[in-house]
Formats: sequence, structure tokens, C-alpha cells
Amino acid sequence: YEKAFGGRSIEITVTARAGAENPLEEFRVGYFTVGVGDSGWRKFTLTEDFQDYSFTFKNKAPTGKPANDFIGIWPGDDGKNETMDVKSIRISVLQ
Repeated sequence: YEKAFGGRSIEITVTARAGAENPLEEFRVGYFTVGVGDSGWRKFTLTEDFQDYSFTFKNKAPTGKPANDFIGIWPGDDGKNETMDVKSIRISVLQ
């Protein structure tokens, strides 16, 4: 993905909702490139219904052999076993 998305603006969209049991109120999502430059964590507030949570990120071009890019979801800072449901994760190239 680093090679395909490198040097481009991308939009990351997570379709999610708070879980039915012990629902999580907020979550964080980020795009990570293992050394080229990360988006940092972006915080979103969940609702009871599925909703799209999106952010844009200008990805840097790879400087060597592409590594492992990934999207991370951090489900709560406090470790309270709160839940969320993730329906989909999408990446769109904007340019």
C-alpha cells in the first residue's frame, strides 16, 4: 500500500457504531507507514447507529523499499472492555 498510496492524499473512512453491550463513547483511528510518516491518531465520538468517520491524510512518497502500511483502531484509552462494532474500513485516493 505504501507504494500505491505514497505521495498522494488519501481519505480513510471507518464505518462503526458503539457496541450494544458496554458501549464505547470515543475511538481513535490512524494511518501508519512504518518510518515514512504517520497521520497520528484522530479521535471520533461513536453513536448508536452505524456512521462513517473519515479523515484525510497526505501520504509521503516511499524513500526506499516499501514497508508495511496499516490502519490502526484504538478502542478506548482506559481499557474498560468497552465495545464498538466496525462494519468497514475504506481508503480512497483523492488525487
